[in-house]
Amino acid sequence: MRGMDDFQIAVIGSRDEVNLLRLTGIRKYVVFDEDDRALREKLRTAFSELTGDPSVGLILIPDEWMDFVRDMVRKLRTGKRVRTVVIEYPARYREEKPDVRRFYSRLTRSLIGFNVEI
Repeated sequence: MRGMDDFQIAVIGSRDEVNLLRLTGIRKYVVFDEDDRALREKLRTAFSELTGDPSVGLILIPDEWMDFVRDMVRKLRTGKRVRTVVIEYPARYREEKPDVRRFYSRLTRSLIGFNVEI
């Protein structure tokens, strides 16, 4: 049985977002230009490749791009053997300021079924 140390974290995002997260030691990443006309198709292809990689245990993706892969995430989460967790992170460049605490509280509840207070 594989341990948690065997899994890698992968990030999908813009150049700035990916470079920032790479500073934490993330080695698997996919960079996309936000103005790319074929972003949806390229994102879906990259997401499919990452979820098919047995070494990837966690995928980080910007929340504003989740609509492009939401159906794939839903299918992944309803599978019998979920081996990859997908977490959406708030995209950096926005005019409105989301309540990050509420965002992650809702996300945690949807993933594990209850809230975690720290």
